[in-house]
Amino acid sequence: MSSDDSLAGAAAAPPVGPYPDPLYDDGKPGIQVRALYDYQGVEDDELTFVTGTFESMFPRSLPP
Repeated sequence: MSSDDSLAGAAAAPPVGPYPDPLYDDGKPGIQVRALYDYQGVEDDELTFVTGTFESMFPRSLPP
């Protein structure tokens, strides 16, 4: 078996480990949330938003 054969289907496999891959699409739709107040994100992983704006959020959850 070649190394290419061993990777066949690897892209379609679900994430492995205690936390899902943040780029893994589980097919579930995100949820719409509305900002109740202004917020300026401080860290690289924080969002900035203005009161009344809507955002699509994709909740993180542990796999079943």
